[in-house]
Amino acid sequence: MVFNPDELQGRRLALQVLGDSEEDRERWLKERMSGLGASDVAAVFPEIDGYCSPYTLWCIKTGKVDAEDADNEYTFWGRKLERAIIEGYAERTGRAAVPFGLLVRNPRWPWLSCTPDGFTTDYEEARKKEPELVRAIAALRRACKDGRTPARALIDAFEVLLEGWWPVQTKNVGAFMTSDWVNGAPAHYRVQCQQEAMLLGCGRTTAAALTGGNRLIYEDIALDPVDEERIVNLSRRFWFEHVEADVPPPVDASESTENTLKRRWPSSVEVAPEKIRVLSWERLAEADEIERIKAECKALDERRTLLENRAREEIAELECAVLPDGSGYALKTVYTREQLITKKAGSYRTLRRTWPKAKPARAKKSTSTTKEEAAE
Repeated sequence: MVFNPDELQGRRLALQVLGDSEEDRERWLKERMSGLGASDVAAVFPEIDGYCSPYTLWCIKTGKVDAEDADNEYTFWGRKLERAIIEGYAERTGRAAVPFGLLVRNPRWPWLSCTPDGFTTDYEEARKKEPELVRAIAALRRACKDGRTPARALIDAFEVLLEGWWPVQTKNVGAFMTSDWVNGAPAHYRVQCQQEAMLLGCGRTTAAALTGGNRLIYEDIALDPVDEERIVNLSRRFWFEHVEADVPPPVDASESTENTLKRRWPSSVEVAPEKIRVLSWERLAEADEIERIKAECKALDERRTLLENRAREEIAELECAVLPDGSGYALKTVYTREQLITKKAGSYRTLRRTWPKAKPARAKKSTSTTKEEAAE
């Protein structure tokens, strides 16, 4: 694809550079809390089923829980492989590509930010500026040290050199998620790319994914005006009506929200009997519904197990068997091995219904005396 230089002509962004994800990650994480990053924004799109729910994002941005994936194995190796993926992408595509990794904000949308992994181009005039662009990025990185803010002149020079380049976002995708990329970048990554293009005044962003550790998939994602408008409106509403106002969005049925609620209150606080919280009548109706669902699920699970056991018994030692309609069963042998799985120690609470204990009946006093009592 040949880049159209008209996409960026006359652009003056007045970007703000807030932190360096490589050299000062603590500051970078702190600055990211002051707005919605490009990887956050998919959570505010109601139709996107991503890894973070609106409730979880609200808890993180208001400091009620820490970002769960801040230092896990997946993000650790993703950071380590960023530059390798950028270099491999440049070699495979023949495009120019340079690493970046700085947090930037466009003052037009002060509640939004992004951290492009790098910039890329296949526009010949822009490629000639690659050495200067690399030096400009290095100068910005040096200026960010010790919590400093880069001078306006440095940022302006960077913006001029950026003309003809667009963001490239790298992903290290595990083998079990490779199928998600068969038709291009998944929806939550596409929104991330759209936000980066929007904030940087570019016509597109490239998503470059190393899938399964050995296959590069990349896609140029054009900035869509409809998506741009939705990013602005949905993110603004979420930021000001929920984060700034400290009003939680409604909880949903996602695993993300369930895990966040467990992490937000990992242990109980003892209270005096007179201070026990009385829940609403609505919660009482829902509690009864929970018990009904549990009973139905248990009955269905027992029925399923019974039917499967009958089939297993009839199949016996065979590898497969056929049913009268031509379908059938297969019983493949699966070999397992010992694995050491490490997990950080912690605590969480399970929700169980309780009922008040019946008060013991008070024994009636007898008017007659026993022989033993009389003897005393």
